[in-house]
Amino acid sequence: MTQTTNRHSRRYLFSIIAASGLFLAACGSTSNATAKATTSARSPYTLHAILSLTGGAASLGQEEKTSLEGLQAYVNGTGGIDGHPLKIAYADNQTSASEAVSLASPLVGHVPAFLVGSVQTTDEPVDELDSGGSSVIYDLSPGDQAKAHSFIFSAGPSTSDEAVATVNYLEAKGWTRIAVINSTDASGADGW
Repeated sequence: MTQTTNRHSRRYLFSIIAASGLFLAACGSTSNATAKATTSARSPYTLHAILSLTGGAASLGQEEKTSLEGLQAYVNGTGGIDGHPLKIAYADNQTSASEAVSLASPLVGHVPAFLVGSVQTTDEPVDELDSGGSSVIYDLSPGDQAKAHSFIFSAGPSTSDEAVATVNYLEAKGWTRIAVINSTDASGADGW
């Protein structure tokens, strides 16, 4: 594994751990020995993850899935969520916005929280489904900007906010000759 891949894997792991905190808060959690012993005897809490397991962003989706599998193993190995095992239900959005919306539509308002990934073009249309805040939606792409007072969160600051911060920093330094190299995907376009 290259150093870049390791950095991306760590980023996804940290993002998913933060998302799981939202999910765990919605379900309640404990980590005592009694809970660990009863994890297998109680019904599981299911966290839905709509990821780009195939299509153009499959490399990202596979890393996200690997991180989630590690999270599930850790949570279940330490007593689960209030004694309930964590089960992660994966769905493949095929790196398609319409497929992501189709998979997320039945979840909005019916589950406490779910994850959407792997790129802005699949996250943003799902966010538009939940204007009333009936579910917590955690986007694994930082490109989308959630509306104020919503229950939509992302893996990091939005790319446009990062761009504004960068420009403010460069301006404060007095630098006026700047070159920009951007990706051509939705996140790169958003940042541009």
